[in-house]
Amino acid sequence: MPDFPVVKPYEPTRSAFVSVKGTGLFLGMVGEFKDSVRKQMKLPTHVAGFEIGVKELADAIPDVSFYAPLSSYPGTQKDITLRIAVDTNYKEILFLTEEALQKENVEIIVAPVGIYQSEGDLTHKNITLRLYLTNHERTITTTEANTIIQHVVETAKVLIGAEHS
Repeated sequence: MPDFPVVKPYEPTRSAFVSVKGTGLFLGMVGEFKDSVRKQMKLPTHVAGFEIGVKELADAIPDVSFYAPLSSYPGTQKDITLRIAVDTNYKEILFLTEEALQKENVEIIVAPVGIYQSEGDLTHKNITLRLYLTNHERTITTTEANTIIQHVVETAKVLIGAEHS
């Protein structure tokens, strides 16, 4: 057992080290407390605890930054409704939408808005997506936004036979 103060209150046979996989860097302990600690702190008979070193945990995280500055240009949002087969799931729609938008020079976030299936149509449903479009170099024009939407519609038509409604 490492000689750290954090391990002293734990029962050695009923506790475990917490470490970084692959490096063995010691982060802390988890397990049951010794009887003397449990009685002194007036804890129930069956109690466990854990301690993790925040500094050690922070040091174990790779130094990678995912920061992206916000655009100083206004974005826009467009809704798109696709009529699809009832057995098509949202994951397929999201995948094809992201696939269609890969080559666009804008930041695009796709969010579900709703799903509707009329009582009389058991083979199709309508799914509505909201596309948030942002360009970091200039304002997006209506023509550009409509072109992006049309590209999604055409891709959906080719890949899953969707119709724009």
